[in-house]
Amino acid sequence: MEYFIKDGWQLNPNEKVVKGITKMLEKNDNICPCVHPQDDGDLHCPCDSYRLRDKCCCQLYIKKD
Repeated sequence: MEYFIKDGWQLNPNEKVVKGITKMLEKNDNICPCVHPQDDGDLHCPCDSYRLRDKCCCQLYIKKD
């Protein structure tokens, strides 16, 4: 999987979290695993929440300290 990492963010350093989320993405046609039915916009990872609203709910991407 190719990761889209924005400035000021990093891939979660917890390998177990990354592997779990990546596995769910592969099973679900790259649709973000934390997407809710009422969400709109592009739900494919990286979803609009991360790209446009600077929020990653599933913690695949975390802000740098």
